[in-house]
Amino acid sequence: MTLIFARQNHLPMHFVSEDITRYSVQHSASVSPVCEELEVFTRNNVEMSVMLSGPLEASLLGFLIKTLPAKRVLEIGTYTGYCALAMAGFLPEDGEVVTLDVNETTTSIAKSFWARDPSGKKITSILGPALTTLENLEGEFDLIFLDAIKSEYVDYLKKSERLLSPRGIYVADNTLMSGEVLESDPDSDGVRGMQRFNEYLKSRNDLFCSLLPVRDGVTLIRRC
Repeated sequence: MTLIFARQNHLPMHFVSEDITRYSVQHSASVSPVCEELEVFTRNNVEMSVMLSGPLEASLLGFLIKTLPAKRVLEIGTYTGYCALAMAGFLPEDGEVVTLDVNETTTSIAKSFWARDPSGKKITSILGPALTTLENLEGEFDLIFLDAIKSEYVDYLKKSERLLSPRGIYVADNTLMSGEVLESDPDSDGVRGMQRFNEYLKSRNDLFCSLLPVRDGVTLIRRC
């Protein structure tokens, strides 16, 4: 397998100390050994490994999956498949994760690890632009995880609302963008897109939202 070497100029992604984060991970639900291997591989070998959500966020997703309880999950943004595999592990045996991405290289990495984990059989991968794929998806999802192109988050939500089950929730990742959402005039499309998304959620009186300073910001969303 050809490796994609990681960049070194990663932005800070934590709003609490590394020691507190490590302690929190140690005292939260864990992922499978294959999922742990995938995390290490991604951090050591894949470009922009800062995009990987990590074990603390995985345990939060697992908690939500168990609490709903969720049977069908939609993930918008596969990357190397860490969260898809983690969520699959928390689902019941007849559960399913449908994950969307446009990048064939990182999706190939994901599939190579999924094949080694019993929970990998619960994952369905769809390659292609997410906004196009969303128009053709059918069925309901109990949890929809937004973690792809930040400037498209508003559109992801609008196009996927018909797919969210009546008791379902959204989880949106990176909603603090390393704190850059506080800037008055950011030069990044991603940051501007996230500011637009956060303000859009605030304007929706029919949605109940909670933005948590977990890792790079995680927003939980459900219908009122």
